[in-house]
Amino acid sequence: MLGRHPSGSSEGDGQQDLRSSKAPAAPVRRHRPKRVTGELSKGNALELLAAIQEAILIGLPFNVLLTINLEQGSVSDCVVATGRFLTYYRQWVRSRGHDTAHVWCQERGPTTGQHVHILLHLPRALAGESGKRHRGWLKRCGAVAKRGLIHSRPIGKSFPAAFGDQASQRDYLRNLRGVTSYILKQVADQTRSRLEIERIARRSMVIGKRSGTSQNIGRKARGARGRINGPQTPWSLSLPKLETAIDGKAD
Repeated sequence: MLGRHPSGSSEGDGQQDLRSSKAPAAPVRRHRPKRVTGELSKGNALELLAAIQEAILIGLPFNVLLTINLEQGSVSDCVVATGRFLTYYRQWVRSRGHDTAHVWCQERGPTTGQHVHILLHLPRALAGESGKRHRGWLKRCGAVAKRGLIHSRPIGKSFPAAFGDQASQRDYLRNLRGVTSYILKQVADQTRSRLEIERIARRSMVIGKRSGTSQNIGRKARGARGRINGPQTPWSLSLPKLETAIDGKAD
């Protein structure tokens, strides 16, 4: 027979109580595999178009096209590195008393591997300083310095073209439409004709989120201003008068 404990429970009951009092095992945290996509969706393409137009409307027109060959730089997570790079850029711009906006789109090339195209607003006052910091920011993102790691060029004939005279603005808008069509070139085939994208690119498998925008031109911000939807093609992008635009002055 089992002996009785002073509390009146048996030894067997006590062992059962001891077992039941153990802390439950911690749940096993499962990491979701990263999403892999072969093309840019129609929804993402329309979101990028709306954000590009919104940047113009809030006085932060994109005047820089950056291409960063992240996989060539031995970056393990291209999407995370893109986010970190843009955070460093935004913090630097704001520390100089300005604001900025951006959109980005990931692609994969047969020789370059996964890379990102970024459209940025660079305030005119900082045009001569930004490029000197790119490689340092990329190093902090885990990229190995290599030739051809990053390419930068103005949209239009110069960085301030969007704010120039009428001829400069016409050239800027023509260039912006071409650059926008270029970053949308891997849109799904069934929507290419609707978006009037003439450039055709083969599908490419991208790991992780394929495109994104800064918050100040994202869907929520546009909704607060009463203009969630933007143009439906790159050729519908328009350039309102920007003579009085604030050119990125931070609040």
